Amino acid sequence: MSSSNASPKKPVKVLQLATQSATAFAFVLPLAKHLRSKGYDVTIGCSLEPQHDVPLYGDAIEEAGFKLLSIPIPR
Repeated sequence: MSSSNASPKKPVKVLQLATQSATAFAFVLPLAKHLRSKGYDVTIGCSLEPQHDVPLYGDAIEEAGFKLLSIPIPR
């Protein structure tokens, strides 16, 4: 049987998690970019709760073209 009628293969979905957006930006984002370049559908999840000692990078992650999930993770 020919596979010409087969639907296109859907990309594998990956959810990368980090406790804070700063961690996601520094360590997860490079991996997420690599995975996306290999055809994966990558979403990043992290806490977007403001912390007095940690800057927020949610906007930068979204500007890089990734879906971002806000996951409350208390510190």
